[in-house]
This record gives sequence, C-alpha cells and structure tokens, in this order.
Amino acid sequence: MKKIRKIRLKDILAIFKFLLAYPISKIYKLFRKDLWLFCENGLEGRDNAYWLFKYTNENLELDTVFVISERSPDYERVNQIGKTIEPFTLKHWIFYLTAIANISTHKGGKPNAAVCYILEVKLKMSNNRIFLQHGITLSDAKWLYYKNTNMSMFICASKAEFKFIEEKFGYPKDNLKLLGFSRFDTLPRQRSNNKDMSILIMPSWRNWLIKNPDVESVSEKETKKFIESEFYKKWNQFLNDERLKYYLDQGIEIKFFPHRNIQPFLSAFENNNGITMCDWRDYDIQEELKSNRILLTDYSSVFLDFSYMNKPVIYYQFDQREFREKQYQEGYFNYEKNGFGPVVTHKENVFSSLNKIIENNCELEKIYIDRIDDFFCYRDKNNSKRITSAILEFTQKEAVK
Repeated sequence: MKKIRKIRLKDILAIFKFLLAYPISKIYKLFRKDLWLFCENGLEGRDNAYWLFKYTNENLELDTVFVISERSPDYERVNQIGKTIEPFTLKHWIFYLTAIANISTHKGGKPNAAVCYILEVKLKMSNNRIFLQHGITLSDAKWLYYKNTNMSMFICASKAEFKFIEEKFGYPKDNLKLLGFSRFDTLPRQRSNNKDMSILIMPSWRNWLIKNPDVESVSEKETKKFIESEFYKKWNQFLNDERLKYYLDQGIEIKFFPHRNIQPFLSAFENNNGITMCDWRDYDIQEELKSNRILLTDYSSVFLDFSYMNKPVIYYQFDQREFREKQYQEGYFNYEKNGFGPVVTHKENVFSSLNKIIENNCELEKIYIDRIDDFFCYRDKNNSKRITSAILEFTQKEAVK
C-alpha cells in the first residue's frame, strides 16, 4: 500500500498512456510476436542488459529493442548495435506490453514504476519480465522478494546467492536461474601487472541521504544535509588526507567514482590532492574496473567484478550498524567471513591495508583466492550464451500459452 500511496501526477498521466497503449499493443503483437525489449534505467547502456543486447544482435537474428534516452552518453554506442526507443514514452508502453520478454538489469526498468507495480504485482498481469540484476544480491533485499516483484525469471551468478534467494525470497523453482552475468564475459580472468599502480575508490550510496535516486541534480537543502552526514565527512577526510597526496607524488593514479545515486553530490567533495573525480557520464564503470589495480569500496557489489579478475579489494565500512539498520540487512554474505579483502572501519587501517597491497604488488592472499574461486559459478565467458538459451526456452513456452 505504501507504493500505491506514493503515486504522483506523472503516474496518473502514465495510466492514460497505458490505457492508450494497451489496445495498440494487441495489434503490434500480431506482427512482433517475438519482441525482446531490453532496458537498464533509461539513461544508461553499459550493464548486463547492454552486453546481452550486444551478444544477441551479433550472434542471433532476433527482434530486439533497447530502451535508452537520446540524451544518454551511451546512446550512440547502443544505437550502433541495434534498434532503440525513448524511455517513459507512449512507444515504450506499447513495446513493453507487446514484448514476449522484458529484459532489465533494474527492477524499475519499465515505462512507469508505480503503475507497472500495480499491473504486475497487484493485478498479476503477465508481462514476461527477465531480471538480469545490476549486481549479485548479497543482502536480504526484501523489495526483491517474489511477492513484491512477480518476476518471471531471476538471473543469479553465484552458488551461494542462488541458494539464499531460493530459500528466502519465495520464487517458484523455475523462475530462478544460475547462469552468470553477461558483463562478466568481458572481464579478463587474469589480471595484468603491466599497468602502473592505480587505486579506484567506489563507495556505495546511502538511502537515508538520497531523497530521489537517479536524479541529475539536487537542491541546496539536499546538498547541505549530505555535507552534514557522516558518510560525506568520512570520505571527504579520506580523499584529502596527505597520504593520498604522497601516493599521487609516487606516480600512483587515484580515481574517485561514487555510486550513481551519489553522483549529483560529486562536486561537494573537496579535492585538495588532485584526485581524478569521475562523473558517470564521462567514465565507464566496466572499463575503470578493468584498468585499475586496487579497489577501495564499502558495500558496493562492484567489488565482485573486480575480484572476478583476481584483483585486491579493501572494504572501508565505518557505518556498519547504521547501514544494516537503515538500508540493507545482512544476507548470506558476511564481509569479514566471506569477503575478498580486508574489512576496516578506521581511516588508519585503510592506509595500512593499501600499503601492504602496494608492497606486495597487488598479489592476492591465498585465503581470498580460495574464497573467490568458491564463490563464482561460471568463469568461462559463456554467460550471455546461457542466458540467451534460457530466455529462448522461456519465450517458446510463452508463445504456446
């Protein structure tokens, strides 16, 4: 009921788009019976949906369309691969209702989140949603429970993740698939030592600090609240510590690339050391993960991509209790027991961990190598192939209903 109460004017307008699109989609279905509609969040094309879209267009003859704004920095790259449409438009609604497979990395990859929630979850409208995920699920994410999503297929990439979701999230057995992530196919299995030493800093976001995720700008009031937070103060202090300046003077490249939802506050961080501040529009996360040698994060699942390449990670978790209470409850993955690098809560320990990794030329300790090898189900670069086969099997069953 909370979601229904949050319905706004744009959601009311979306209802009219739906009512107009619904009969039109019935006609479209006569001519586009096998349409696969891909989407991330409408503004990006660089995650699992992009890589699967690329794979299907290069290897099969399918009717595929990608939902992405022409304003997106990724638009040209996606448009060169295949057909695209603008998000949140009448056409998006028509294609969404027409598609035999709606394939998305985000739970909200749809014409309108509020209206679609009512249609899909409350009214149980069949819309054949394939959830590729944005990152491997580590926490007890209740909004992803089957009763809150009614998704047709949920793609997993880890054995432990699959087991946890199977036991906890309430999905029918056939709706869960352990197939790997499409974007993992592009990651080199072995790290290269040819690149100069570099540190990539990628903290996650905090839902109690962000009023409206996925916005391009924030108000002065929101910025003031953000600057007063422990999150800002801890990271700002770290970024301006003179020891980072020492690393830079030694030729070590340092980049700060916070979560997409933190990006509107990027300019609020002081930068006395001359660190590279990464705007998501100008830097590709996947390329940064590939090219850098050390990752410093907190809870962001990007560490999984990094560890997939056998590269060292440090978790800086100064707000563990608050994060667990307000944002993500701990799931099967305990960072101290299962993580792929040291977990630290104080700035001093971050630097001691960094120094140790640099001194060891980024060589992973055996305990972390063993944990990584045990965690991932596939590391064979065939994830997109497996996912495509699973979707084809699914759509064939849907076609005869």
